[in-house]
Amino acid sequence: MRLTSGSETEDPVTPELSSGTVEEWLEAIKMGQYKEHFSNAGYVTLDSVIYINSSDLGNMGVTLVGHQKKILTSIQSLQTQGTHVQV
Repeated sequence: MRLTSGSETEDPVTPELSSGTVEEWLEAIKMGQYKEHFSNAGYVTLDSVIYINSSDLGNMGVTLVGHQKKILTSIQSLQTQGTHVQV
């Protein structure tokens, strides 16, 4: 069992989300204020989220560059974790 040493300066960009909802993912990365933006744009599964780019984020109303970076960095982590399943 791994315990965090309380250093919140580097909060995990992407928590372990092998399955879950877009809403849970956004809450986990502290970007929950964009839940409605993602659902309105049709991003309802983590599989669909992994294809988002900065242009998509801007089009759906995520205009703050820092927030875009945080979301995109987390998406990259989702891709490397293999959250999406290719059949």
